[in-house]
Amino acid sequence: MNYIMLFEEFKEDEARELAKNAVKSMLKKTETFALVGGSESPKTLGIVLETLNSKNVLVVTSATAYKADTESKYSRILDDLGYISSFLHASVKEEADSEESLMKLEEADTVFFSGGDQSKISDCLLGSVFLERLKEKVSKGTPVAGTSAGAVVMAENMIAGGKEEPRIGSGLAMLPSIIVDSHFDERKRINRLEKAIKNFNNNIGLGISEDTAVIFKNGEILLLGEGKVTVVTNSSSVKIN
Repeated sequence: MNYIMLFEEFKEDEARELAKNAVKSMLKKTETFALVGGSESPKTLGIVLETLNSKNVLVVTSATAYKADTESKYSRILDDLGYISSFLHASVKEEADSEESLMKLEEADTVFFSGGDQSKISDCLLGSVFLERLKEKVSKGTPVAGTSAGAVVMAENMIAGGKEEPRIGSGLAMLPSIIVDSHFDERKRINRLEKAIKNFNNNIGLGISEDTAVIFKNGEILLLGEGKVTVVTNSSSVKIN
């Protein structure tokens, strides 16, 4: 898996500069994010976590109803990869704000949001002490990663559903200038993302294929994995291998 600069293959200078400036205007060099398009292999997850310099990973399973299965899956993968793991199974704000949950957040050096339903994450965490403290940690350099719904929820104007017409909800606003869509090529979501960007034309869209990640680190934007990333602006889109 090779790293490439995400915007280097834009053919139109105007589109490339718009996309780069939209991201860099809101990214701080101290902030690190990894967005995975879903269905990631252990190999891809391992490379993501290695790139983030992770050691102690808190997995947030708020998006899924299958929390025990999700913990079993990721505890096995993370253990095999050599990482310490803990799990937050919060479904409501009160669970996220418990003393135990906040202690897990304090001890983690990376927070990873699993897949499922992104609206469940927002419903659980918006307005919570947990989210406030997470954003404080992010501002000081703690990486945040998410796969599938866990990546989509990083937006402020979050795609909450819809096949052709996007249904927009409130995300965690970790990446407020970006609208993310996952399983992008596999579920043919280009029309949905383009329509979302037309509704919020100061944003750019990132459509991420399965087993593929976009990483924001040290002011740079990197792509890794087996699939493609489609970058959508209000004037054009480009697919990057």
